[in-house]
Amino acid sequence: MLNKKYNILKIERDIFIVLTTLIAFGTVVMYSASTLMSKNSLQPTTYFLFRHLIWITAGLVFAYISFVTPISLIKKYSKIILLLGILIIIIGILLNPTKDSSRWLIYSNGAKQITTSDFGRLALIIYISWFLDKYRKNINELKGVLIPFLCTVGILFLSVLRQPDFSTTIVFGIILLIMLFIGGLNIKYIGGIALSTLPFAIYKIYKTPYIIARLTGFLNENSDSNDQVDKAIMAMGSAGFFGKGLGDGLIKKGFISEIQSDFIFSVIGEELGFLSEMAVLFAFIFLFIRGVQLAQKAPSPFSMFLVLGISINFIIYTIINIGYVVKLLPTTGLALPFISYGGSHTIVSFIMVGLLFNVSNEIKKHGF
Repeated sequence: MLNKKYNILKIERDIFIVLTTLIAFGTVVMYSASTLMSKNSLQPTTYFLFRHLIWITAGLVFAYISFVTPISLIKKYSKIILLLGILIIIIGILLNPTKDSSRWLIYSNGAKQITTSDFGRLALIIYISWFLDKYRKNINELKGVLIPFLCTVGILFLSVLRQPDFSTTIVFGIILLIMLFIGGLNIKYIGGIALSTLPFAIYKIYKTPYIIARLTGFLNENSDSNDQVDKAIMAMGSAGFFGKGLGDGLIKKGFISEIQSDFIFSVIGEELGFLSEMAVLFAFIFLFIRGVQLAQKAPSPFSMFLVLGISINFIIYTIINIGYVVKLLPTTGLALPFISYGGSHTIVSFIMVGLLFNVSNEIKKHGF
């Protein structure tokens, strides 16, 4: 019993240390990346830093709420949470005052705040966890189990695709398929789900110019759409193992717009070097490993799938963000967790962290 308790305390401690380090490191890098943009916006150099700290503070509040909320209560209201996630996205679409994408809930003086799909992502993970907990023994029954479930989550997928946010829809799909595979769904059904969505994906790509531009840019070295990625790679490649020094990077000086969010990994590479990039990558890998170990000790299937879903979410976003910055993947604009500037994805990430520690606390209470 003591050995098992020590193990969970070690996992909990490691997760806390890694997350605290990433958040502190991300805050420093984000401040360095945003100083020039603050000046160009006629704001103090601490403008983005101050707002980032506000989001972190709000995130801590929500993390505490998700930590103290009983897991049984979250499980009980999983369907309602999914419904709320869908409604938030639909409200964002209906209340969009611009002709741009309907991905945000609040528009203030031209600024877009609260990305609605972030809450849909959290709701999706919770709902899949509930589904796998309840139906894992007969998950391969099509008519009574799998098809109704897919129709339900399909509403969420369609609402995100309607915004449009194709890359986030793809990420939702990856999380869904991985969790269903872990939950025991037959591989032929997983393949069938993927293939059945392919025509819709092709049609959406064909009808959406910016998606075509990103894909052709990824496939064509000479495309103008590669400009930001090429600049990011050049900046990182010129920095060596140790970088040019914090604050001394050039790429943030107007070469890439919104560099404090989507392309912040390039700032890490240019100013702090290749070794720091590798440290960030390994930190997320280590966090994922500890998340899987935490899931293995979970006292209930719902808690186990919840932790796995959250861990999968963090590693997927990390891989995709770093992947498109170094030109291994098409550009998507997805955030790097705990490091990129942003409100809703920061708050949702903190909520997920609260849930991780909630499950950890549950494990200690049950003596696992």
